[in-house]
Amino acid sequence: MADTKISGMTAATDLSGATIPIVQGGANRVAAISLFAAAATDEEAASSSIVFTTPGVQHRHPSAAKGWVAYNQTGTPAVLASYNVTSVTDNATGDFTVNWDTDFSSANYAVVAVGGSSSFFGSVHARAAGTTNVTVSSDAGTKTDQAFDAVIAFGDQ
Repeated sequence: MADTKISGMTAATDLSGATIPIVQGGANRVAAISLFAAAATDEEAASSSIVFTTPGVQHRHPSAAKGWVAYNQTGTPAVLASYNVTSVTDNATGDFTVNWDTDFSSANYAVVAVGGSSSFFGSVHARAAGTTNVTVSSDAGTKTDQAFDAVIAFGDQ
């Protein structure tokens, strides 16, 4: 298959619904395949095995994280990296709220919170469609600021 060629494609947008000729070996071996991009409804249903996913709709699949943040709560609190997060509010020592850019459809979504090291743990205390409140505590139960906390959320938006 080293000599397989794809021709007739001028831009990535040509892939959705396009028939692309595949020429293998040069002589008398021509086949055509049709490629269809998944629509948002295909991703949300998560049931098609005949469409491909593009970056513009991948986040709609139920298995995809709908938002996440890596956060430093020590000193001047700061978002280190994130997806679908507008900001993080520092409420108090060991207590912060993640503000989602695109709200969830309800408060019924799954959240994982991680504290900064093995002797600290994150706990989710409240969820609303647009926010998640998290505390980070030591094994002894004392709330503490950590240099690295992480929150990941899955659910319907």
